[in-house]
Amino acid sequence: MANCYRGRLGKVFLAMFVLVVLLSPFVQAASNVAYGKVAICFNIGDVLNFTNHEYTPTPPNEIQDVEVNVTFLSNPTSVIFELYGTKNYTVTESSGLEYSFNVGAGNYTAHDTVTWKWYAVNMYGDVFVSSEQSFIVGNRIPSVTAPLIDNENPANDETIICGSGIFSDPDSEDSEDGREYSWYVDNVLISGENSATLDISTIEHEGGEQVTCKMRVSDGYDYSAWTESSNYATLSFTAGFYGAHEANYLSEDIDDIAIDFVGTATASTVPYVPLIVFVLIVVGSIGYLAVHKP
Repeated sequence: MANCYRGRLGKVFLAMFVLVVLLSPFVQAASNVAYGKVAICFNIGDVLNFTNHEYTPTPPNEIQDVEVNVTFLSNPTSVIFELYGTKNYTVTESSGLEYSFNVGAGNYTAHDTVTWKWYAVNMYGDVFVSSEQSFIVGNRIPSVTAPLIDNENPANDETIICGSGIFSDPDSEDSEDGREYSWYVDNVLISGENSATLDISTIEHEGGEQVTCKMRVSDGYDYSAWTESSNYATLSFTAGFYGAHEANYLSEDIDDIAIDFVGTATASTVPYVPLIVFVLIVVGSIGYLAVHKP
């Protein structure tokens, strides 16, 4: 009987020893709590990393949808797309480890800053969140209708205006922010002339040249293309032209009798210079015959 008792007592001591070993961590934890120390550790076995953040087009304008993409290094069990920090969407479009979401054009207007984040859950139910991504919605280029020159036959001391030209912009919230001008004589740029007006007296010309203008407009973000005027101004003939085209006709004869006929064009007759020359030749011939009448 004694031997049996000692055997049972040994088993009791062994059981108590095992119990102490098993309970020691909890006793230590309780001791730490008593001293204000609590240590809680989590071991996450499947970390989801967000890589290759992309969006197309780059950048979109306000009437274009945009596709945003992200790639994971391991498979998530579910993915959430968050727009502007308030709108959450479950993502179902994926190709392998790449996930994508289409943001419709109605979610932004021109020049807005669009922000989003990705959320992903792994097989253990752990939630991961990406850094915030963003883009600025692109601007659409304005345009202007063909300008109009106010005077098509200006005098040499007059000023002409490159006017009209109606601004328009496909982005409804944009408005005109400025205009630029350029002037041309026979399609050659007049250097330094970049205002809406042109003083004819400052242009070197003889007469008959054609002056056109071009205009472009800005919406504060971009300029439109240059648009040429729908008409042109024809320049009048100048005094310099008259002097350069003075007609001298010298008659020669064997008696060294010379009669000079000089035809100087005036403003009202310049367009008929060939006719004037012809008349002068005829008159000169008649005069010559009258002097040398047999």
